Amino acid sequence: AAEVGARHDHEVPLVASDELAQLAVQLVVGVAADVVKFIDGDQPAVDPEAYDAYLRGRSYWDKRTPAAIRSAIQSFEQAVATGNASPKIHNNLGLAYARRERYIEASESFRKATDEPRAYNNLGVALMGMRKPKQAAACFEKAVESNPQFYENASENLRQARQAIEKEAATNSTTVS
Repeated sequence: AAEVGARHDHEVPLVASDELAQLAVQLVVGVAADVVKFIDGDQPAVDPEAYDAYLRGRSYWDKRTPAAIRSAIQSFEQAVATGNASPKIHNNLGLAYARRERYIEASESFRKATDEPRAYNNLGVALMGMRKPKQAAACFEKAVESNPQFYENASENLRQARQAIEKEAATNSTTVS
């Protein structure tokens, strides 16, 4: 009779999710060392080192804790430092910066990602965080224009930006009078 919890030679041991994620990254990079493409589109080939750092960053990002977001930022910054970062990497770095309320850095990253339509929406959110609703509204308009079906969020964000503009105008008119 086998013991409960005993491992047989033909069984694969369970590994922690972080170890599994690292193993998956190594497999992806190892299998496609010369050409790695993003799964969700016809993105140009990405440097394996940048892609490895991107996947680590996404793994950290998914945890959504303050420490994990800091680690995600470090990983995305490593991907950018390779010099071969795609708009998707810049967009994700911007999201991580925005989560930490580092809106200036977030807006810089989103501006480098405007080949990716959702970056316009994200840039608008960062600009709203910086209390720049007029600039944010222009970004939300561009996001809606880029993909009207997909951008319910951008439409709602545009509505909120316009409300902030109206509120700002009302406040300015009462202080001037």
